[in-house]
Amino acid sequence: MTDASSGFTPDSGSYRPARPQHGGNEHRTLPEVGHNVPQEAPGAFVRAVLDADRL
Repeated sequence: MTDASSGFTPDSGSYRPARPQHGGNEHRTLPEVGHNVPQEAPGAFVRAVLDADRL
């Protein structure tokens, strides 16, 4: 299902990195959030930045 306001299609659960990455990584899906995560979900954005510091 595509969000008409942003043209974003939510992840279907098939996310895979294009190639192996160095260090840790984590994929998060934020329902009802378009292309501007800091503005649309500031709490989730801050949590992701703080969590990334621990990867």
